[in-house]
Amino acid sequence: MIVSWFIAFLGFPGEGPRPRKSEALFSILTVNAGGWRAAIAILTEHLRDVAEQHGAAAMPTVILLQETKLLEAREAAFQTAVHRAGFRCSVSFASRTAAGGISGGVAILWRPDIYVSEHIVGLPGRVLCVPMFVPHIGQLNV
Repeated sequence: MIVSWFIAFLGFPGEGPRPRKSEALFSILTVNAGGWRAAIAILTEHLRDVAEQHGAAAMPTVILLQETKLLEAREAAFQTAVHRAGFRCSVSFASRTAAGGISGGVAILWRPDIYVSEHIVGLPGRVLCVPMFVPHIGQLNV
């Protein structure tokens, strides 16, 4: 018996049908920048380079930010910067330490063509989950 269809989770990397040109690849970029302003600066530069070298289709689907050190009072500035970069986001805010410093903070950014149903904070400032529907892939929990 010859099988003419492909089961992605049973094959080796590179096997199976090639994506159509109309289907964008799914990619995740992670950034541990040590502050939300640094993260935005890194993202802006990186995304500009990617767009110039490979075109808008090569932009990451999802961006994961760790150690944003973003406090709730600065959320509006962060959201504005994220939207200017062409993304939407969900944030779990950093917290003040006993010594007066700022610790933690995570964010998940996604392209506007991704449908996000909810935002789940697992551990404030440390764990965030965003269930999303990605075209050509389906439902994912990031």
